[in-house]
Amino acid sequence: MRIPTRTVLLISSDPAQVYAAKQVLGHALFKTVPDAQAMREACEKHNIDLIVMGHSMPLSEKKDIWDTARECCNVPVAELYKNGI
Repeated sequence: MRIPTRTVLLISSDPAQVYAAKQVLGHALFKTVPDAQAMREACEKHNIDLIVMGHSMPLSEKKDIWDTARECCNVPVAELYKNGI
């Protein structure tokens, strides 16, 4: 039986974080973007199932990402925190 692949959109400015997320989520299809504007474009082009926001994003950019996610994607957003805090 084939398991359906999900598409995860990772928003991060840290290449190490992108690598770690790919290791954890394994078989999911990944799209990686650096900011809210690129996220909007990705949501319009792809069927995104989950947005993962990296801890390296500036606070002002995180607000834009949350607002854009609610407006155009309507999918869950997981926000990562440095050191699990």
